[in-house]
Amino acid sequence: MTALAGVRVVDAATGWAALAGRLLADLGAEVIKVEPPAGESGRGAPPIVGQESLPFWRRNLGKASLRLAHDDPRLDLLLAGADVLIEGGPERPFDFVPRVAGRTDLIHATLSPFGAGPRASWRATDLVAQAAGGMLALNGEPAREPLAVPGEPAYALAAHYLVGGILLALRARREKGCGQRVEVTLQEAVASAVEPVGVLYNFEGKTVQRNGDLHWVRGYGIIPCADGYVALSWNRNFSHIVALLASDGMAEDLGDERFLDPAVVDAEISHIRAVLERWAATRSRHEIFQRAQELRLQWAPVNAPADVLADPQLAARRFFVPLPGPAGMLPAAGSPAILSRTPWRPCRPPTEFAGRLERPRERRATRTVRQGALAGVRVLDFTWVLAGPYGTRILADHGADVIKVQTDRKLVGYVGDGYFATWNRNKRAITLDLDHREARDLVRRLIALSDVVADNFSARVMRQWGLDDEALLSLKPDLIIAHLTGMGHSGPYEHYVSYGPTAQALCGMSYLTAYGPGERPLGLGFSLSDHIAGLVMANAVLAALEHRDRTGEGQVIDVSQFEASATFLEEALLETAAGLPVEARGNGGDRGAAGPTGVFRCAGDDRWLAVEVETPEQQAALARLLGAEASDLTAALQRWAHEREADDAMRTLQASGIAASVVANAVDLIERDEGLRERGFWWRAEHPTLGLSRTDGSPIRLDKTPPRPPQPSPTLGQHNDSVFGELLGLRAEEIARLTAAGVLR
Repeated sequence: MTALAGVRVVDAATGWAALAGRLLADLGAEVIKVEPPAGESGRGAPPIVGQESLPFWRRNLGKASLRLAHDDPRLDLLLAGADVLIEGGPERPFDFVPRVAGRTDLIHATLSPFGAGPRASWRATDLVAQAAGGMLALNGEPAREPLAVPGEPAYALAAHYLVGGILLALRARREKGCGQRVEVTLQEAVASAVEPVGVLYNFEGKTVQRNGDLHWVRGYGIIPCADGYVALSWNRNFSHIVALLASDGMAEDLGDERFLDPAVVDAEISHIRAVLERWAATRSRHEIFQRAQELRLQWAPVNAPADVLADPQLAARRFFVPLPGPAGMLPAAGSPAILSRTPWRPCRPPTEFAGRLERPRERRATRTVRQGALAGVRVLDFTWVLAGPYGTRILADHGADVIKVQTDRKLVGYVGDGYFATWNRNKRAITLDLDHREARDLVRRLIALSDVVADNFSARVMRQWGLDDEALLSLKPDLIIAHLTGMGHSGPYEHYVSYGPTAQALCGMSYLTAYGPGERPLGLGFSLSDHIAGLVMANAVLAALEHRDRTGEGQVIDVSQFEASATFLEEALLETAAGLPVEARGNGGDRGAAGPTGVFRCAGDDRWLAVEVETPEQQAALARLLGAEASDLTAALQRWAHEREADDAMRTLQASGIAASVVANAVDLIERDEGLRERGFWWRAEHPTLGLSRTDGSPIRLDKTPPRPPQPSPTLGQHNDSVFGELLGLRAEEIARLTAAGVLR
C-alpha cells in the first residue's frame, strides 16, 4: 500500500522541475511523463554516464514516459483521466491552457523562477535563485564572494513545496470538491528557508554577515583534524568539551572560570578554536565523532560523498535503494522519511509508458471555498527550536489547528523573541509540566482528540513520559505520529545528538560547500537542514493523512534530519557511486551551462551579482551587450559588473534574457524586491509583546484554499483556558487549581 495509490499525475515538467513528479512517484502515484517526439532536452543534461543523463535518470525515477506531438489526441485522453498536471522548468513543450480550461476538478501545479508579477519573464537557475532568495549571501569568507550551497537546494526546496501543495490540494478536493491551481516559485521557496534572514531583520533590524566556516550564531564551526575536518559546536555543554580535552591533557586554559560566561566564550572563539585544533590535529574524524557523542556533544565528521555512501547509520536503516541505472546498479537516495504503512522511496528506473490512456474518474460537484485545506485537522505539537516548528508551521499556515505544548521549565526560543515568533505563527499554545501525573493524563486526553502528534525530541524523551508509539496508538488507533530527530529512531546513531550543522556535515553538504577543488570546506552559514527536515515532516504528515482518510489507518513517521538532508545531495552521491570525480564546484552553477557563470563584485560595499549564462544564444547576447569576444566574456563581465550598481546590472542582464540576480541580503528581500512585494510575500502582524513586525508568507500558493494570513505566535500558555476549558471541558476553578499546583506551567 502506498500513500498516493490511485492518483494519476501527468508530468510535463522539464529539467530541474521534473523532481516534483519523481517525489510523487516515490509516494506511490502513477506519474506519466509527457515529452515531445524528440524527447525532452534534459535527456542530454550532463554528466552522461554510458549513454544516459544521470540527472535525467535521477529526476524521473518511477515515471513512465510517453512521447507525443502537441496535437496528438492521445494527450487529451491522458488529461481526461488525470488528477494532477505538473508544468514548469526551462521548457514548456505543450500548451495546456485550452485543454484544461473546463477541468474544475483538476489540480494544476506549476513551478517557475519568480511567478506571476513584474518578474514573470525573468530567468533563474539554482545559483541565481539562491541569490534572489537570500541564501547565497549567508555563506563564504567575508573577504571573498558569497558562496553557493551545493546540491541544487533551490530546485529541491521548490519541488518539495510543490509536492506539499499537491497533497494539500488532493485533500481539499476530496473534502471540499474542488480542483485548483498550485503555484511555487524558486525565489519564494528559497526565501522561506533562510533561517536567520527574516528573524534578525524583521525583529532586530540586522542583516547577517558571512563568517567563513562559522554558523550565524557563532557557536558552530569546522576545524581540521588528522584525516580531514570535523564540525564542532562550543555554545552548548562547554564543560563537556573541557572534560574531553582534559582527558587527553590538552584542555590548556579552557577550564578557567571565565569560560563559564557565554559572552567570554563568544569573545574568545579564536582562542578556543586554536586549542581545539591543536587537540584535533592528531585525532581522526571517527574518533572525535565517537568520543564527542559519548559526552552528548553535537559534533560530526565533515563527510565526503564516498563517506556518506559507506555510512553505517544509513546502511543500518537501508537508506539507499539499489536500482538499475546508466552505470549498472546505482544507489538512489531512499526515504526522506520512513512511514510505517506507506513507504516513501523510489521503486524503479524511468520506463516507457505501456498502460491505458483512458481512465474513468469520479466527477465531483465543485463549489467556491476559501477555507484552509487542513481545516478540521488538529496537531498536538511537542516540537522546539527550528526543524519541528517549521514543519508544524506549514500545517498551521494551511488551516490545521496546531496546539503547541510548552513548559516554562525549559524555554528554548522563548515566546518573547523573534526566533520563536517566526516559526510558531498561526498556532495555539498551552503549558503542561509533563513531570506531573495529572499533566500526562491531560495530554493523553488531548491526544485522543487529535489527528497528529509531532515531536522533535531525541528518541528517548517521549518514551520517558510514557508517550511511546504503542501507548499513543492505543489511545487513538488512527493517529499519525511524526517523530523528527537528528538520526532517526533506529540504527547505531539513534541516540546521538544533532543540530542542523551536524546533519549538514554528515550528509556531505558541508564538505562540498567550498570555493573549489582543494579548498577547505566552509560549510553553510545557517541551518538549511532544519528547513529540509521540517518540510519533509510536513509532507510526510500530509501523505499519511491521505492514506488515513482512505483507509482509516494511522501510522508512525520517522524523519531523520541526516537522511532528509542526504536526499538533497543525491546527485553527488550517484556520481560518486558511478565512479565520477566529485569535488566542490563553488559557484560553478549548472553543469552544461554555456557560461560565464559565477558571482561578480558590483559597485558599493559588499554588493554582488550572480549570473549564469545557460545557452550559446544567451552567450552571444552577453557578448553583444558587453562588446566583447566570447573568449573574454568572464573578464569583461567582471569589469562591467564592477562599474555598476548590482540592481541595475541585474535588470540589464534579465532584459537580455540572461539569468541574473542581486545577491540579496535582508534589505534587498524585504524592502527592495518589487516582485515579492507585489506578490504579497511579506505580511505584517501585531504581536502582543514584540509589536508590529513582518513575516514571510507561505511559498505554497493555492487559489481555492489559500494559506491563512499569518497570525502572531502565541504567548506562553495563551490558550490554556480555551484548550483545557472548551476542548477538554475543565471548569475555570479546576484550571486555576492545576495552574497553582504547577501542572499547567
